[in-house]
Amino acid sequence: MDNVATTIKNQKNVIQSTSGSIASIGLEQTGKKIAGVLVTPATWAVNHIVDGSKPSVTDVGIWIAGFFSAPASIATGFVKAIVDDDINRKLSLVQAKEPSQYASFIKACYNYGSASP
Repeated sequence: MDNVATTIKNQKNVIQSTSGSIASIGLEQTGKKIAGVLVTPATWAVNHIVDGSKPSVTDVGIWIAGFFSAPASIATGFVKAIVDDDINRKLSLVQAKEPSQYASFIKACYNYGSASP
C-alpha cells in the first residue's frame, strides 16, 4: 500500500490534470458546461485546503486559455503537470539527502515565464 501512496504522490499533478480534463469534458457533454468549467478551480480549492498549495500564474493562464482552445489547453496542462511532478520528485530526493534541519529550506527554483518570480 505504501508503494501506491508514493506513486499517487509522485504523479499527483498528472492524475489531477487527467481526471480533471475527463470530468470537465464529461460534464460539458451532458449539458453542464458551468460545472465543467469549475472543475479546475474546485481542484485548486481542495489542494489549498489539504496542503496549502495555490495555482501558479501559469496554471491560471492555461485554464483561461481553455475558453479559447480546450484541446490546446488540455495538452499544455498535461505537459506542465508532467514537468511539475518531475520537479517535485527531484526536490524530494534532494531534500532526503540533506540533514533534516536544512531540508525544509530547500525549494524548487523554476519559472515558466520570462520574468523573474
